[in-house]
Amino acid sequence: MNVKVVQKLKEDNLEYYYEGQVCIIKVPVSKYNRDKDVTERVTFKCPFCMDKYNKDGSPRLNSRRTWHLHGWDKNENMSFRTPHCKPIARDWWSITKNYYQFQLEKDF
Repeated sequence: MNVKVVQKLKEDNLEYYYEGQVCIIKVPVSKYNRDKDVTERVTFKCPFCMDKYNKDGSPRLNSRRTWHLHGWDKNENMSFRTPHCKPIARDWWSITKNYYQFQLEKDF
């Protein structure tokens, strides 16, 4: 894992470990309460995706981390989530989609 990613995960107090070649990043999730008809969703702040970028692909100074949604089954099993980060974010952090996954940790 590159130095920039390790530093970001430390800043965000996110734990990570490896399973073979894949980096597993533990992220806390919260219930998604905006849609009253659908309660089987959780949301988490992505450590890599930001809401604003400069032309060179770097995150803007006033940008904020974006939220990702994820569903769960009837037993509230969330487990792992293959990331769907923006290509501009993956390019900035120099990571590929197959390189990492999120392990969703219940925070409620």
